[in-house]
Amino acid sequence: MSTSTAPPIPPSTLTLLHIPATGALTLTPHPTPTPSSTQHLLSTAATSLTRDELTWAEPLSATPSPIPGYAFAGTILTSPQPAPFPSLDDETDYTPTPLLPPSRARRASTSSLSAPHARAFVYGTRVYGLTAFSRPGCARGMAVAEASECARMPANLTYEEAAAVPMGALSAWQGLFERGGLEVPDEEYWETEGEGRGGEEGRIEAGEAPRRAPSTGKRVLVTGAAGQVGVWAVQLAAWAGATVVGVCGAGNADFVRELGADEVINYKTTSVGRWVGEGEGRKFDLVLDTVGGDLVPDLKAAVREGGRLVTIAAPVEGLPDAYFIVRPDGGILEGVTRLIERGLVRPVVDSVWGLGDWKRAFEKVESGHSRGAVVVKIE
Repeated sequence: MSTSTAPPIPPSTLTLLHIPATGALTLTPHPTPTPSSTQHLLSTAATSLTRDELTWAEPLSATPSPIPGYAFAGTILTSPQPAPFPSLDDETDYTPTPLLPPSRARRASTSSLSAPHARAFVYGTRVYGLTAFSRPGCARGMAVAEASECARMPANLTYEEAAAVPMGALSAWQGLFERGGLEVPDEEYWETEGEGRGGEEGRIEAGEAPRRAPSTGKRVLVTGAAGQVGVWAVQLAAWAGATVVGVCGAGNADFVRELGADEVINYKTTSVGRWVGEGEGRKFDLVLDTVGGDLVPDLKAAVREGGRLVTIAAPVEGLPDAYFIVRPDGGILEGVTRLIERGLVRPVVDSVWGLGDWKRAFEKVESGHSRGAVVVKIE
């Protein structure tokens, strides 16, 4: 039986505030947020940044003084009240929500992962997640998150590694399995292949390709394959048995292949349109775009008949269903936790910055050349 109790909550917490009217960012003490009846108060250990998040239009960032950093990793300070879940006085330790019932493993809908994720976490639990963009973010010492936004943090990750997961993994999962038509692999492919897979701590080491489900015959193109979302799209599509082609620069080609890509297109020397036209059968069942812009015409042409273009970059003219905005989902992240702990996928951290180095962190993410996620450690 645990005897731990939550410490007194201080009235303020160090916070990175964004003032949209001036574009200024300032690091200052700010009142500690008050959680609602459905929210946790978290001690935030790390967050990650997303390109252009300071210029997102409503409803993505509708608060008058938004706080950046919507992904989080940290520990539970308070739980929703009244709490229909285990308390610290229970005789048994807290058991995480079931991750993915075998009978539901092939269902691509979010409900197959989210439905069991119905109860909150107790004080001291290490969690991670993505908060709604309509609320202030997590670049602060304490933040609030809906119970439904939280998932148990992978036991084999640091807080900084865990903060690199939610934005990219959720975007990739929803793009591939909910909108892209790929099927979630059977239960047996949620397990490791023999003992020792991924090393002693359940990690995939650099140079070690993930285990794949049998080939589905599906072809998937991922743009920005070395970026925050792309690294997850490549790994998850490969795990699901697709043939994966990643678009990236030459310096990231070997890295993207290590993540699971079968082929790589160097966008600096070869356009997607040219590459597709150089051989038979090169079009794709699914194009998952994380870049947008001038690439879009080529990406449209790269989709085979009956295929899909899915993008997180911007709406696509003539394809109203192509664009989507990632949504928080603790249930999906419970499944991702399982994959990470079994060494089937891994986070990629480009760099870690202290909260006081927020300027350099934003410069890095806005450069568009980060490999994986840019993480801010809340010190």
